Amino acid sequence: VLSPFKILPPMGLDNRDYLRDDYQDDSPRMRFAAVGIISKIIAVTVICYLAQLFTTRNGVSFVTQWLELRFDATIFGGQIWRFLTYAVCHNPSDLLHLVMNMATLFFIGRMLLPVMGEREFVWFYMTSAVFAGIVGVTFYRVIGMTPAIIGASGAVFAVFTATAMHYPRQVVLLMGAIPIELRWLLAIFIGIDALPILTGR
Repeated sequence: VLSPFKILPPMGLDNRDYLRDDYQDDSPRMRFAAVGIISKIIAVTVICYLAQLFTTRNGVSFVTQWLELRFDATIFGGQIWRFLTYAVCHNPSDLLHLVMNMATLFFIGRMLLPVMGEREFVWFYMTSAVFAGIVGVTFYRVIGMTPAIIGASGAVFAVFTATAMHYPRQVVLLMGAIPIELRWLLAIFIGIDALPILTGR
């Protein structure tokens, strides 16, 4: 499987925390982190995706209906679990969205995991999902829309942001070919996400 990112070893500047050898991609800590809690998060998300597929009838999934984030059901119906469960759901007809989210979480998140530890990483991921959900439903409510929200993009983007803040000058190979520092890659992603809002599309 081709990764969207390949982490390059630091070049010089060994006195900086975000460029120390301890955080290189081939270090034992990295390999351990790669198969730890991140893999469990991915497994839960993939299992949920499969459940969505298997429970879809006439384009509607029973699992999605119970886990997606909808303003009325969450706020007025008291179904507060939706603030978290929406993040393990993805559009059954858009496999690429799931793949990109989980690949980014795996390859970028394992850089952050040794810094946080498993317990803090899980809390950070879940809190980020809840916060992104609150922002999402609030934003759509303000502009007069009430769509159902699904996807781990908010939580994954938070992991990406925290990783870039810890290792801003860490170079990765985007799509295995384009070298770019995490801070600039983060700026590009922010720009892409903000483009529809700025252009009104």
